[in-house]
Amino acid sequence: MATRRTLLAWGGGVLAAGLLGAACGEPKAAVAPAPAQTPPGPVDGGIGQPIARPGVTVTVKRLNAPRGTFYVTLQIEVQSTGTAKPAIGAEATKLELPDGRSGKAELGGPGSELPGTGPEPGQSAVGWRTLGVPDGTRAATLVLTPFEGTVIRIGLTIPERVEDRTVDV
Repeated sequence: MATRRTLLAWGGGVLAAGLLGAACGEPKAAVAPAPAQTPPGPVDGGIGQPIARPGVTVTVKRLNAPRGTFYVTLQIEVQSTGTAKPAIGAEATKLELPDGRSGKAELGGPGSELPGTGPEPGQSAVGWRTLGVPDGTRAATLVLTPFEGTVIRIGLTIPERVEDRTVDV
């Protein structure tokens, strides 16, 4: 019987010490810092701001980033203001991420995909471009190269709350 009391007392003491240690300052697992919310690099503008370069004006009209997905979808308007058709396909579009990586162009989107070449001079085109990103991405910079030597950088901040995850102009 004494052995049983000794074991119970010893077991109770271990349990109490464990609970006391857990409640009084045991180190907790480190919490990962929140992802950056500032688009990387210099930017020329943001959603809804027309950005003009010789021969082209580009406006990101809408951003859609459904929760739980690994992509952002952008509605982009391109106006051809020069004498040549701008390149607006996947090869002329990339997403620069805060950690230095790039989002890759994906097929598909919620509407008509932006064509590979821009509109005829004096015309405009509106379509969607979908780019893959790591889950949890909160900021990125859309980099468009409509003509050799012409770069347009558009800063994007991706809302965290579900009801705010579509940004319209």
